[in-house]
Amino acid sequence: MVLDFTKGKYGLQLIILLFILLISGLIFQLLGVTIINSVFNFDFTNLTANNSSQLIMENENGYWIFFVLIALNSLGMFIVSSVFFAKLMSENPSRYLSLNSKPPLNFITLLPFFSMSGLILVSFMGELNMKLNLPEVFNVMEDDANELINYIISFKSSGKIFATILLMALLPAIGEELFFRGIVQKILIKWTKKNWVGILITAFIFSAIHMQFLTFLPRFFMGIMLGYLFVWSRNLLIPIIAHLLHNLISILVAMNSEIPEIENPEFNNLWLVIVSFVIIALISYRYYSLSRKTNV
Repeated sequence: MVLDFTKGKYGLQLIILLFILLISGLIFQLLGVTIINSVFNFDFTNLTANNSSQLIMENENGYWIFFVLIALNSLGMFIVSSVFFAKLMSENPSRYLSLNSKPPLNFITLLPFFSMSGLILVSFMGELNMKLNLPEVFNVMEDDANELINYIISFKSSGKIFATILLMALLPAIGEELFFRGIVQKILIKWTKKNWVGILITAFIFSAIHMQFLTFLPRFFMGIMLGYLFVWSRNLLIPIIAHLLHNLISILVAMNSEIPEIENPEFNNLWLVIVSFVIIALISYRYYSLSRKTNV
């Protein structure tokens, strides 16, 4: 079923997308609670907004409880909702999501360098963001998020390392790129008729939705890079791979650090920042040139 009446009505499309996200997210959240109650016999009735994370961490199955909740949240809110929305918008959902062709090889070969340099710039911007004098409530929110992340990556068995990579690298890369770049950015670009406006607004939403404002700036910058990768390549697999590489490298570095910090690793080498910026600029120009040649 294709909703033909939404064609050209971009505000309506965003409202429908938001509605699908909320419904799908709620269904998968309830599914997660049901699975955890059945498998781990964990009682959710004692949880409150203030003690939920702590009580789960104290449980012997805490890691897997978090795994089920977060994995199903990613599936429901981003992956399932994006695929369902694409089916409503087009008879060819894979084409609508720009997943109907092989990713261009000349983009893939440079992606590791692009992602590594981008990670260094993101880390540097994270330090700048942390120096801003933001209200204390943002510090509390950031501490809570970092506590959960550091708890998850503290498990070092091979099975849990693989599960953590799936949970914190692969699922977010697929889900967030499907939703933000594959749908939201595409709608906003069509609506505003300007690539840069659609990319900036999407990157802002992408960063804000994480509700971690002490790391807003680096995530916003990351959203801009991923947005332009999608526009230049016209293939959603390119930003998905770049997002995956970014997450994967961050997780592996944090897991092998004495003090795990996946969001804000300490960073002081200014020359490395400058070199990384030059590399990002050169590769971006290369991607832009390839885009101009292939999309004339």
